[in-house]
Amino acid sequence: MAFFMSYPMFAFVNVYHQEPKFCDIPQINQNISIYLATYSIILYFIPSLLLISIYWKIVRYVRRYIQPINVSSVGRRESRRRKLMKVLTIITISDVIITLPFFAAIMTIAISRQSQKQIRQFNSTYFALVFFSFTTAAVISIVNPILLLWLDRDVNTASKAIITKSFHRRRQRSQMANLFNNQQPRYPIIFVNTNA
Repeated sequence: MAFFMSYPMFAFVNVYHQEPKFCDIPQINQNISIYLATYSIILYFIPSLLLISIYWKIVRYVRRYIQPINVSSVGRRESRRRKLMKVLTIITISDVIITLPFFAAIMTIAISRQSQKQIRQFNSTYFALVFFSFTTAAVISIVNPILLLWLDRDVNTASKAIITKSFHRRRQRSQMANLFNNQQPRYPIIFVNTNA
């Protein structure tokens, strides 16, 4: 869905002759404005509301859920329950906060119908905010995995095991390849000249 929503952007985005490295939407008409507003609503506002709603329901369920009592594992379960609620809360908040500037900038451009270049000419501070907000959209794909690795010990342990296993497999393949490449043939190969 994200691909199909982002694909029309290729038709709108262009560069200026004076600044060939500056990507922008030079002319924002009503159709582009509607597209940008729809883009923000479908790819940010609706998913963010769903994410908050679903994670809130999970946290409420985990808080209320009472498992059959097994005295030896009650403390461990309670600790895991709290950790799960903490992880879900932090990831949800970070996702919403980190991506908010990007979609707020898109909505601002859609409502004002001003390109980034026009915003830069109007106010350099606003332009800086819009420009740096675009980087925050990419940051979330880096931040969420780091948060998961940092906050959830099970994910951290599983990730380390996968990385270690793949590293060992690569090393074994490399050693096997070197062994076969450096191996001398057991029997000498003798070429016979039949033309003589």
